[in-house]
Amino acid sequence: MKLYQTLPNQIYEIVALDETLNSLFQIGDHVQFDSQKMMVQHGEQNTQLTLEELKNIEVKVVSNVESLADLPPGSSGVIDYVEGTPTLRRRLLDMGFTKGIKVEVLKEAPLKDPVEYRLRHYNVTLRRSDAKHIMMMKRSVAD
Repeated sequence: MKLYQTLPNQIYEIVALDETLNSLFQIGDHVQFDSQKMMVQHGEQNTQLTLEELKNIEVKVVSNVESLADLPPGSSGVIDYVEGTPTLRRRLLDMGFTKGIKVEVLKEAPLKDPVEYRLRHYNVTLRRSDAKHIMMMKRSVAD
């Protein structure tokens, strides 16, 4: 994935980059991208790049943050943040999907959508398209 396509609050590892950016970054560096400021955080340093420069940086996810939609049945995680349109975000927060809450993936429908989750001592069913906006710190069921 290209750096400009990344999500906020996630750490990525650079796997390929254009030679013109070698003075700023190296393959293997860990970075975060702020799309509003077009700023790349690299260690203690922030570097502003153009969209063309960002298109020349290939990255992969390093952190253990992933969307709720990506967790398989039998796994669980703790909510890190909720993203999406203001209306969708408000609906998910009102349903109890707030930061720090543990969510277990119970089961999925025969065609894998929707999926049933357990949080705050109740079960809720969500479409995967909605669950992809809930970002989780991945954990095992035993946690």
